[in-house]
Amino acid sequence: MATAPNGTIKVRQVPSKGNVIKLAVTFDKFLLDKIKSMTDLDGAKKNEAAVGTLVDFDQTETLSVILSRILSAYRLQDEGYDLYLTTNTRKYVTSENRSDLSDGDFVMITTSVKKLVDDIMQKLGQSTNERNETLKKLNLHLKDATVAREFVRKEGHKVLTNLIESSKLDSCVTVYILQSIIQLMDHNILSWEFVEAAFVNKVTGYVNSNVSDAQLLQHSLSILEALLGTSKAHYVERGVTIPNLASKVQSKTNDPKVHLNTISLINALFLRADEKQRTAIVPTISTRNIRNLIAVNIIRDGLNIGSEMLHQLYILQTLCLSTLAEKKNAMLCPQDPEVLDKIRELRAIAFEVEYGMTDTIRQHSLTREYRKLGFNNDVNPACELQNPPGKLALDCMCYFARNHTDRYRKFIFENSKGSDRDCPFGSTGIELTRLLCDILQIGEPLQEQGGTFYPMFLGSDSPFFEMFSICIQAVNKTWKEMHATTADISKVFQIVREQVIRTLVKEEEVRSFDTFRSELQRLSYNEINNLLQQERQLKEESGSNSKQILQLREMLAPELLELVQQQRIGYLVRGTRFTKYVRGQVSF
Repeated sequence: MATAPNGTIKVRQVPSKGNVIKLAVTFDKFLLDKIKSMTDLDGAKKNEAAVGTLVDFDQTETLSVILSRILSAYRLQDEGYDLYLTTNTRKYVTSENRSDLSDGDFVMITTSVKKLVDDIMQKLGQSTNERNETLKKLNLHLKDATVAREFVRKEGHKVLTNLIESSKLDSCVTVYILQSIIQLMDHNILSWEFVEAAFVNKVTGYVNSNVSDAQLLQHSLSILEALLGTSKAHYVERGVTIPNLASKVQSKTNDPKVHLNTISLINALFLRADEKQRTAIVPTISTRNIRNLIAVNIIRDGLNIGSEMLHQLYILQTLCLSTLAEKKNAMLCPQDPEVLDKIRELRAIAFEVEYGMTDTIRQHSLTREYRKLGFNNDVNPACELQNPPGKLALDCMCYFARNHTDRYRKFIFENSKGSDRDCPFGSTGIELTRLLCDILQIGEPLQEQGGTFYPMFLGSDSPFFEMFSICIQAVNKTWKEMHATTADISKVFQIVREQVIRTLVKEEEVRSFDTFRSELQRLSYNEINNLLQQERQLKEESGSNSKQILQLREMLAPELLELVQQQRIGYLVRGTRFTKYVRGQVSF
């Protein structure tokens, strides 16, 4: 055994026999001072205690027997000491974890868990300065599950929550207490149900106040999220609002962990809400102010966004889009006045509606205009929309017509020639809605890990409808490039799917709807065709040269050669009858 320049002890790995391992034993400062002050202990023994000693640790012996033997060797009384592992994971050695010990580990003889917790409990109720130091010490030791269990057994968790409820504390002290509570709960020793309403209200108060302490906000947000899974959830839901939570993204702290916990809490509130509540939450989250807060303070230039934050943003995006699932899956009633009004609106925006016409002329005009709108049913287009996702598709079409009127009219005008090569707005609108729902997985369960967040969705209060408005123009362009007819609609949407997916994959480039539109327009039908052909060739080449294929070729080669040889011999045996040409006829 030797002492390294930094003062640590280097232990040579000594082979153990059976259940016995070799451990390097040291003493804490209090015991070391006590050993040095002993007059009846020789100097060699004192030096050994200061440097550390190598002892046999028999896994078949009880910890108390091993500890007593070490203490008695230095003439110390067993007055409440335990073994503490100081190598790698720092923790008290117990009957449950002693099997984790291995040759060469360092253990220290120090104050027992029971004595440590008793001392902490006593000092928590004393003067402010003493309490602050004790809380720091508690934070350090609560990482150890053994200490945490003893602390809970002595009801220390209630002491901590009582301090929050009844005292006006400095922010740094509050941070220590909240951090201790979180560390305690991380061991899953007890349930959050033990907290009282007063504690929940106090923590929501920290979140709602204009505090600048990042750690205080971070721990408060984390605790409130955990409480949403308990019977105290209604206090949290009543105490915090989404606009107020979103403001924490813009707080003075500008701390990534505060941002992460804020979005995580918003998601947790969203997940607890029923369908009606979610529908009410989405407009709040989609307001320009909140979208800008996330874009400016979290997304920024897209750099240094951790995987956890990206996952939480993906969850928020998916939850917002999931409110469309009900409309996506709903059946539409063709006679619903609201539906008929929307179809009339599509017609009115696209065409100049003339008044004073006779019923016959008006009906003929309606029939002609419904066909120009791309509906097969020219009597009541609503019948074409009654199956899912017709209801959502109608909303998408109306959004495009209202918010991109010029582009909508251009689309209708370009496809009003009555030719079978016209791109039908109604039919393609339904198919496009189905395609986008599939790509964005609307109505599908959340992914537990990963998931893709699209920053461009922060650019609109109606991102799905905005995406539809851009993609429907790409459908028209691709239709023209393919010289498609209505019979080719499925082929067109195979290409459109590739265009949309390949554009969305460019996450670094596509950060707004404008760049999405530009990239989508750039991927023409010919470009997609070339890419697909290149990928197919590459796949075939890599497949034909794969290890498995080469092995199969080698294995089949003798059999193939033999088959060729047999065919040639058979051809020679049968012989060949040559054609004889005679004027006016052919004979054999």
